[in-house]
Amino acid sequence: MKPPKRTRRPREETTELVEFERIDDRRGEPGQYEYHVVWSRDSSDWLTHDQLIEDGNVEAVETVDRYLSKHPDRQVSFQQFVSEDAHALYALGANDDNSCVAHAIQMAFELLGLHEPSRKLPSIWTKYREDAEKCGIDYSNGMAKATQLFRYCRVGVPDSGYSIHLKTLKQNLFDGDGAGYVAIAKRAISTPPILTPGVYLVGANQRNMRGHCFALLVTTDTRLIVRENGHNSGLREHLWFRTIQFIRRFVAFPNDMVGHYTGKSRPHPGSNSGPQAFPVKP
Repeated sequence: MKPPKRTRRPREETTELVEFERIDDRRGEPGQYEYHVVWSRDSSDWLTHDQLIEDGNVEAVETVDRYLSKHPDRQVSFQQFVSEDAHALYALGANDDNSCVAHAIQMAFELLGLHEPSRKLPSIWTKYREDAEKCGIDYSNGMAKATQLFRYCRVGVPDSGYSIHLKTLKQNLFDGDGAGYVAIAKRAISTPPILTPGVYLVGANQRNMRGHCFALLVTTDTRLIVRENGHNSGLREHLWFRTIQFIRRFVAFPNDMVGHYTGKSRPHPGSNSGPQAFPVKP
């Protein structure tokens, strides 16, 4: 699950890298290629091959090159190509350390008010990756391989002093009906609500099939808040995603209560029982 790609906007003095949604076409002659870059708000520009490579977008550029080598007449759309081609899916959807999942878990801790444990998670994730490599465990592409998400929550996260209720986490509350933020909102206001007040991990894809995982808070008054990089924003601001892979409720509890939550008295998935099932008010 790659984080959003970025490059420099033309006609701007700043060298700041700006997030874009996809690169989906190419023009020009060999050695002078320009690529069609669609920004997050659907405006677009043609940018040079050299700039895009310099800004770290090799895979996105190579995916367009692969598309046009297979379909030079463009009779197959780029969107159809990236939704079916194994190389494109891997290039746009996988990364080396699956860091967006680890970051989403850290943000979920913050939404639960567990700020001290959350500060321990980056180093825990680093150690987990190192140990996984030594054991020959593939921890990449965790959104597609949910077992690796569960393994990190079972093996790594408890080093923070808190454990995750795995039975709750394993229940995918998205049944495939709908897309984008509207599908999430629908589940928060349904009768009875599928998404009750609490914290969730959401795995979703952009239109170019790049995956991303983020932490979501559903409040008691049905506000939908996304937390990334230590900041809250409304779900409506996140227009980048369409296809939803999963919505999983995130419940944490102190390690000294593991016996309680692995016994008969553990909360039912989706319930508000438990010391950290209720998030702090944003």
